[in-house]
Amino acid sequence: MEAPIVIMWREKGEKGEWFVAQEPVTGVASQVRTADEAYANLLEALELYLEDYPELREKELMGRIMEFHKAYAKLELERRAERLREVLGEVNPRRRGRNLY
Repeated sequence: MEAPIVIMWREKGEKGEWFVAQEPVTGVASQVRTADEAYANLLEALELYLEDYPELREKELMGRIMEFHKAYAKLELERRAERLREVLGEVNPRRRGRNLY
């Protein structure tokens, strides 16, 4: 099985909650307050990292970064769909618990 494209987790500390995103091939990581920021900062950090290591800009790594973009977009759509289902359930209580598809 191929290594994951990105590892993301949530940490709770004295100063609140943090999201950490790490790309396992390079080890590049980002830690910020929201998952969206962690994703965006990780992409920026990867670009800067790859400027110093142009040999890593080979097809495999770039392909994995593109897979990361696709996986994140899919998760974001699923999150928005779940929120929409919650809102629709709140608006129409009779639909609550029903599958909307």
